[in-house]
Amino acid sequence: MVRVSRKIRQLVLDAGLVTEEEWGGARDTGQPIVDVLLERGQVEEEKLFELLGVASGIPPIDLSRATPSQEAIESLPQETCIEHCVIPLARNGDALTIAISDPFDVLLLDDLNILSGCRVRPVLSHPAAIRAALTKQFNRDQQEVEDLLGDVTGTEIQIREDEPQDLDISSGVGGEDVPAVKLVNLMILRALREKASDIHVEPMETQLRIRYRIDGRLVEAMTPPKSLLPAVMSRLKILANLDIAIRFEPQDGKFQIRYEGRTV
Repeated sequence: MVRVSRKIRQLVLDAGLVTEEEWGGARDTGQPIVDVLLERGQVEEEKLFELLGVASGIPPIDLSRATPSQEAIESLPQETCIEHCVIPLARNGDALTIAISDPFDVLLLDDLNILSGCRVRPVLSHPAAIRAALTKQFNRDQQEVEDLLGDVTGTEIQIREDEPQDLDISSGVGGEDVPAVKLVNLMILRALREKASDIHVEPMETQLRIRYRIDGRLVEAMTPPKSLLPAVMSRLKILANLDIAIRFEPQDGKFQIRYEGRTV
């Protein structure tokens, strides 16, 4: 749940934007209080954020008209953005603009400065708008998975063995690659974007579960069909110069990729 500081409660009550009963009723739903008040029409969005902006000195922003830059998004882990209901919007040098919902949460602002390694410039929006922007941003790669796979079945997957040892994925997925190659490229590209230390490929009952280890925590990234498992495993073995015929014995291998002009 998104926390709401006592400062916000006191401001809206003192300004007469809502009554004590309306605030309490919104709180009792267990949902973000500001979202509930706005959804019920008990407070006007323009008046609320004008009040908060003047009191905090932080300008409001209409996220429906804002497009986060990739450089800004990569400044914070996805889990941090979702957990704290914030979204990075723009980065200029070490200055990072981030949309937040509580301008009086100084501890959160301090944490964002530390985690991003930047000077955070906050702008103000409400939790529902931030969550919508996060969903739109972080569902993009999952949609890429769905688009590239389409109606592909396991029998349609083939592995190209003429790939170079170094895998250049700086431009994402190529239109001429077969689905297994594109899926592996996308898995690695997204892991790099989110600064993951490990990629876990786990066969489940009906699908694969791709998880990344980010800041010590395993985070689910995508769930392609389980029928792709043999092709994905073969692709990874080929890249790492492993024997694709060995299926039940552990093997060690490695490969390098080029990403944003550097070798990883």
